[in-house]
Amino acid sequence: MTEQEQAFPSRLLKLTPDDGLERAASPRIDPKKINQHIEGEPQGRGVMSDEDVEQLLKDPFATLVLRRGRFPEDLMEILEAFDEQNDADDAVPDQSTFLVSEGGQIPFAPGVDKGGTRLITVRSRAGSPEVMIQTLLPPGLPPSDKRVLNEVIAWDPENRTLHFYQRQAGAWFWCGQSDMALVKPTRGKGPFDSHVNGYVVMKELKTPWVHWHGPGLRINEDAFAADDPLVADPLFRGRDHALNFEVDVIRPLVDRWNNARFDEAIEGAQVADLHGLMRQVVESTSANLISTHAEWSQVSEGNGVDLDDLPPTFFFDMDCLVSALRLPVSVPPLRMDGARYKALVDKYDLRVRGEGVDQAGDVPFCFTVPERALEDVVVLRGLLDRGVLSPRLAACLLMVDFANPVGSRGRARLLRHVPASAAVDAQALDVAVSKAILAAAADDGDDTPEAEFAAHWELGPTAWEDAFADRIEAFLAKVVAKLDDADGCDEVFRLAESRRRDFRKRRLAEFGLSLPQAVAIAEDEPRLDMTEGADIVERAK
Repeated sequence: MTEQEQAFPSRLLKLTPDDGLERAASPRIDPKKINQHIEGEPQGRGVMSDEDVEQLLKDPFATLVLRRGRFPEDLMEILEAFDEQNDADDAVPDQSTFLVSEGGQIPFAPGVDKGGTRLITVRSRAGSPEVMIQTLLPPGLPPSDKRVLNEVIAWDPENRTLHFYQRQAGAWFWCGQSDMALVKPTRGKGPFDSHVNGYVVMKELKTPWVHWHGPGLRINEDAFAADDPLVADPLFRGRDHALNFEVDVIRPLVDRWNNARFDEAIEGAQVADLHGLMRQVVESTSANLISTHAEWSQVSEGNGVDLDDLPPTFFFDMDCLVSALRLPVSVPPLRMDGARYKALVDKYDLRVRGEGVDQAGDVPFCFTVPERALEDVVVLRGLLDRGVLSPRLAACLLMVDFANPVGSRGRARLLRHVPASAAVDAQALDVAVSKAILAAAADDGDDTPEAEFAAHWELGPTAWEDAFADRIEAFLAKVVAKLDDADGCDEVFRLAESRRRDFRKRRLAEFGLSLPQAVAIAEDEPRLDMTEGADIVERAK
């Protein structure tokens, strides 16, 4: 395995000898042409035709660089190619850089491999992000090294899609566009194993951005060897912080693709891919990572620092139910005593373990756990705003097994009752979906997700809002009581570990140091769920 493969095992194209990637090998790959490698497509490998390039690739990376015969061999050559076109009408002259590294808060030590660092360079036009270049740097290599892996995601304003590119083995590959994430045979393949719905991804999306440079914690020079060329590089020294990446880059690009996706799906009075859109309401196809603001370095010292802000989204889907659907829920502070948390870390031997690191304790910010992904939330908002889905139907679906906001098998089961397409008519969809679920509830008995939905629907068109808010507040009161009890904190800690283990099964979980691991909990321990009574139970098989 190469150094690059060790640092970034899931980033690389799945190449075989038959792909002809050596410069002198097959004519199917040409380092002086735009190649394609569409995983899942049997004929999706080789040099792109001029016709395909002209029709498909109209993003700035294609029009300003590749289609002009420039095939940069490293990051610096990419940036130089953009700079040379700064007078063009579609130029992207503005530049900012960001840094993420799971080992960024672990001081450098000789012989300790902390894995790689991702330097993200964004090119913008008048404040609008257009191109993201991700340079994946193994330790000791500068951004200008021709051996490092460069990936590009660029917005195509004419075709209204994101394009995904990768340079590997001396050639540039187009790896697909956003809509390929949504359909077979390319769904879940290539870049879409992580960009599962075609959106850009920032796994630690919200404050405190666990593994990013600032503003919560900085990634400083002492995380690298004194002679590491990265720390002297102007791109590193001018790095911006994660808040600006979230607000100015990720969220605008997510909204841009989401709007394009909805415009494509809704033709006149019909919504075409309703099943695919609703999948992101009842399932959790992706996830973000969220944490408290309590720093493990302080909690571990036993100096009275508590976990004052356990993320509510760990306990219920606040982003969808409160922010999007506006349920009038008063969310109390969710706190865990710091000494109690430290005792649980010791009891279950929580460790930061991955690459060449194995150390006791937590990642930089305590209690890092998965939550509902931003791309799911914007899909829900899109369905509501465009009159496809009523707030009542959305709430009745989301309140099924609501104490398990990510990975609920019961809620996901309800997708089978959603039609593949429908009229843009929320009232008609209410009738169609509720009728199908109520019929299944009558046939399958009381202890089913369908029966739970039926009870919600029977609240009627006006009473559901306050009824759901009251149930969530009652649930949160039980959570608060549980967190005030040593045994209850123990259960919540084990639930957090269970959900982290679920996350590690995703291709999105690329790096071992992203999440801590409770080593004293056996790998074959049953996965856990939470009930509306705030009890922690074994997940039904």
